[in-house]
Amino acid sequence: MEEFNRFGIIVNELQKEVELYEELYGNSDAVSILNQSAMQVFSIIQRAMFFEIVTRLASLFDPAKTGKDSNLSFKYLLESVEGKLEPKTERLIAQTFELYDTTGIKNYRSKALAHLDLKHYLGKKNLATNISYESVSNILSNLEILIRSIPVEVGLLAKDHAIYRDSRLPEKSGGLALLAKLQVVHNN
Repeated sequence: MEEFNRFGIIVNELQKEVELYEELYGNSDAVSILNQSAMQVFSIIQRAMFFEIVTRLASLFDPAKTGKDSNLSFKYLLESVEGKLEPKTERLIAQTFELYDTTGIKNYRSKALAHLDLKHYLGKKNLATNISYESVSNILSNLEILIRSIPVEVGLLAKDHAIYRDSRLPEKSGGLALLAKLQVVHNN
């Protein structure tokens, strides 16, 4: 059960990071405020956040093992409950893997982020991706549902127990709050 709990914490943290990224960089008005405040700083933060989100999301879908070492990945968790899941759960799992595959995140992580593929960086090869706020949010939402339901379904957690994690940023300390403060500073 501890592995499911730790995995759930990682998913929850990533949901907050994705929400923050969307609040700060998801529309032209927000980007304009950031650019007026400290364009180069927020550009570096944007690249770092994108790197963090893509690499962490990709690691959630890593193989169950790398060499002889186990990975805390979705595949590792699924191996531990193989043959014990209901068809409805299996369908959501398949849908989640399909959604992840459709984004192209695995290839992007491998070629552009993990290995600094020369052809990509010289502009001789484009990496096709379909990474969007909606697709990443849907993947994480599915993982959250599964990570809460699977332990109950296989008897690792009693049905009357609930795991609650707030996957939203606090309103007064999220990206929108930062943008509001930057806007006030810029207007003065």
